Amino acid sequence: MYSQGGSAASGAPGGHRSNTGTTDPGAPTRIRSIGRPSGAVRDSVAGGPRSSVGRLRTSSPSTTAAVGRDRRPLGRGPVPTQFTPLSTQCCSSEAVPRATAGHSTAHDTIQAEMDALADEFYGSAPSQAPRDGATVPRAPAFATSADSPYYRANAEIGLTADTLHSTTSWYEGPADSTGRIFDASDSNLLCMDVLVPPAAAPGAVVRAPASRAFGAAPPSASSPLCVVGSADHGLRVFDLCTMRELKMLYTKTCGHTEWVTACRFLSDRRVISGGMDSKLCLWSDVIRGGPARCVDLLGHTSSISQIEVNERHGRSIVMSASYDRTIRIWELNGAVGGRQVGCLSGHKGPVTQFSWLDTEVLSGDRQGTVKVWDVETAQCHLTASSKRGQIGSLGHLMHPDVGHLVLFGDQGGVLTVVDARGPSSAKPLFQDVLHRGGMLTFIRTPSLTAVSAPLIVTCGADQRIVVRDARRNFSEVCVITDHNDFVYSMEVIGNLLLSGAGNGRLLVHHVETGELLYELRANTAAVREMFASPSMLVTAGDDGKAKVFDFM
Repeated sequence: MYSQGGSAASGAPGGHRSNTGTTDPGAPTRIRSIGRPSGAVRDSVAGGPRSSVGRLRTSSPSTTAAVGRDRRPLGRGPVPTQFTPLSTQCCSSEAVPRATAGHSTAHDTIQAEMDALADEFYGSAPSQAPRDGATVPRAPAFATSADSPYYRANAEIGLTADTLHSTTSWYEGPADSTGRIFDASDSNLLCMDVLVPPAAAPGAVVRAPASRAFGAAPPSASSPLCVVGSADHGLRVFDLCTMRELKMLYTKTCGHTEWVTACRFLSDRRVISGGMDSKLCLWSDVIRGGPARCVDLLGHTSSISQIEVNERHGRSIVMSASYDRTIRIWELNGAVGGRQVGCLSGHKGPVTQFSWLDTEVLSGDRQGTVKVWDVETAQCHLTASSKRGQIGSLGHLMHPDVGHLVLFGDQGGVLTVVDARGPSSAKPLFQDVLHRGGMLTFIRTPSLTAVSAPLIVTCGADQRIVVRDARRNFSEVCVITDHNDFVYSMEVIGNLLLSGAGNGRLLVHHVETGELLYELRANTAAVREMFASPSMLVTAGDDGKAKVFDFM
């Protein structure tokens, strides 16, 4: 079974959730962080950053650019889609002139005011439809989808039930419940990613050195690395075995000028990051000596909400979503940077998250619209709307018993399930309120190798976690009510359910029975990011610290 969930984002980071693109054989395995917070969760960073670090400047709370509720009605007509290079107008940051022939002065005045309102809410003017007679360039055709560089396999963390049983402490708790701490920042940590080299890929074992002589040995290509991005505008890379900081990704001449909201490793130890300053930064190999260096990838005109990386056949493809209502596709060119090769345009609200599986992308926005895109053709072949407001989480479920389903939750706690291959006009297969009184913030689907049924796990602002069986008319399997604070991160690992809350508690449950197995004190504030391997659990949170728990 393929399963993929987003919450962007899980936050994820995630999470992602937890999916990655595949890499060439022998290349290091890049594994995205899990439990990526949703767009709503990322927007809720309370009170802004607490202080700056070093020379890093700290944003005021107003720089969160909280996008207000858009009261414009949802469009009912077809939505233009585009997959175009930077030179094409839908992807340009320049305003597109509007034809006024045949329009009254009042009409032009109203139109100008609507554009100004769109700028205030979204950070850019609405994307324009192609001119009459214009054609939309398409990506080159490939013999099969798997041959395409845009094909993203469902390479999850790989912690099956069998793997976890072989590492028995995952069911009993870590060797040291206090964990190992990396003090990254005085500000909130908003994103995280982990790079595990081939020798430490899923299924292998990574141990902290027994002596723990932190900083005694230089980093190597075999070291597992972690990068965290912060509200202080910087990123920090550290070695997961020694807990030693390797590099701070910020200098006077390069880096972000606002909060860092997304980050991902590439297999060659480069890092790509996105921030509220609307740009992507591609950082050179993080274990090389010398100051941090980066190349800016420009094209977005508002805050970056999510980044994902796919590496196939020697090509590195990056997909980024933004509050400018677009999803942009980039191809990286070694150490010299990259270029934009496509733009998915059609959302009427800020795109807060997406889920990329095979050559299909599922995206959601703050207006409550979900779109399913074919990346190779740039066509949107399904558009669906939420029942109650903005999208809080979304995901795929692929199972032989239920087919290919699209799942999304909204601001009113409603879970909607639609057939990914059906028409946009088709009624949802399931639509009901699962979390009353607030946003449905996370959707996860366990792997078929870990559980006996196609389960859907949701979490909401009501602090409850609900497990349902898609094969049995989405009937309820169990409800978990052990949290007493808002849940900021969630992931299913094998048949274990991990969830982190605003008070720093991380709970581990059995996903099919709802039994609470143990609790960890992951952070002293909200747990925003998680990553798991057979031998370690890494968390990051609002207290500015990352913590590593070792499993034997």
